Amino acid sequence: MSATRLLIIEDDEPALETMRGLFARGECRVETAASLAEGLEALDPPPDCLILDLKVPDGDGVAVLHRVLGTGLSIRVAVCTGMPDQEHLTAVAGLNPESLLGESVDLDALCRALGCRTV
Repeated sequence: MSATRLLIIEDDEPALETMRGLFARGECRVETAASLAEGLEALDPPPDCLILDLKVPDGDGVAVLHRVLGTGLSIRVAVCTGMPDQEHLTAVAGLNPESLLGESVDLDALCRALGCRTV
């Protein structure tokens, strides 16, 4: 059985490294992208799971969510963002990611949404 491939799209280096470290200790093969362009490129081949930040330097992470939905990829998506715009978050929730987590991320909830373990 191969390890779960997890892609993390996050531009905040400390947050990215924390998530990478946590998931790499478990059953996940972790790949990262710090921009929208890198994230879109990393969807081929598709990962099993995706942790997606909405606010990245070169665009809105929603473009990645639209790509996943538009191509019918079977990827479990957890959106993690500190974005305060409630209208935007409501629109993102309407796209039905497995989880939509705010600034304070509950790691257990994130793991359950993605079906991954950290240890």
